Amino acid sequence: MKKELTREESSAIKGVAILLMIFHHCFRTEKKFAAYSPIFTAFFTESRVISLAKWAKICVPLFAFVSGYGLLYGYRKLKGKEKREEISSWERKHLISTMSGYWFVAVLSYILMALVGAVSFSKWGNTWLEKLINILADCIGISNLLGTRSLRGAWWYMGAAVFFIVILPVMAYCLKKAGGGLCVMFLFLLPRVFGLGYMGGRNAYSFLMIFLFGMMAYEYRVFERFHNLQLGKSKKISDIQKFLLLFLLVLAGVWSYGKVSVKLIWEYHYAVIPFVLILFLEEFAFRITWIRKIAAFLGRYSLYIWLLHTFVRDYLGKYVWSVGYFWLVPIEILLLSLIMGMILDVFRKVSGYDKLVKRLEGEK
Repeated sequence: MKKELTREESSAIKGVAILLMIFHHCFRTEKKFAAYSPIFTAFFTESRVISLAKWAKICVPLFAFVSGYGLLYGYRKLKGKEKREEISSWERKHLISTMSGYWFVAVLSYILMALVGAVSFSKWGNTWLEKLINILADCIGISNLLGTRSLRGAWWYMGAAVFFIVILPVMAYCLKKAGGGLCVMFLFLLPRVFGLGYMGGRNAYSFLMIFLFGMMAYEYRVFERFHNLQLGKSKKISDIQKFLLLFLLVLAGVWSYGKVSVKLIWEYHYAVIPFVLILFLEEFAFRITWIRKIAAFLGRYSLYIWLLHTFVRDYLGKYVWSVGYFWLVPIEILLLSLIMGMILDVFRKVSGYDKLVKRLEGEK
């Protein structure tokens, strides 16, 4: 009987998300690859690949869902029954744990970029003080929250990750007292009642609904309930029916993603479509051991791949795009980013950085 997401399954979802992220960042607009002329196929035409890459934006909701699920899992286990001091300790530990990997890569990236002269820091401000403040904001992961410049555009999500940790105690309280239905309704109505509308694909609020879905999936044991749901007369027939239903819904999500206005109902793009994919992965795809293991392996290094893949795409562009066929490009970027990430992970351990992080978290 299935109960809850395991650590391996959570990593596997992040592994799928990182694959989608690389594909999204390679092909979401023609200008990303126009200078390299990759080879498309008769079925996967340029326009279809661009459409798929735009759909792959759901990589962000996948990460947000895992955050909502995992954070609430730990939060509900607080021994102090969510007292203020326990909450503060929990938030501090999770903020440091989440941001420490980012700090390590960001600082090294700035040092390396400065040494090789690969970036002009004039864009960070007019005075040295302004530049320093903006660079420090980026290095600690809050540039998106402050609206300041970042070394890599893809790094904006760190601000969202910080926001999710800070707001989780409030959302956990509301979920417990008001229930999931009212919470969903509140998040849906809030920006519309106040005329805020769609806040953009780099705003944490745009992904707050799927973050709530992740919390609700843990709170209401959604995966267990769905796994035990029997549609047909037998378990085998029921599984076939659920497989076909979810598979068709995933395809419908791919087809409809660009046809429904994201500015009108972004929750469809950033919550409903990703959640259906997560259900399909968890209920069926991850039953296949090698798929789950490979995805989980990539998920364990997803932080490094996320932070490094645009460096590989942009600064090694003439090499990675020279492979020709479009589908080989994301694979090459993935492998190079993964190798770099594994090297950095070893360096973190031997340098004593991980021990320092443990001390900051309050562990002996």
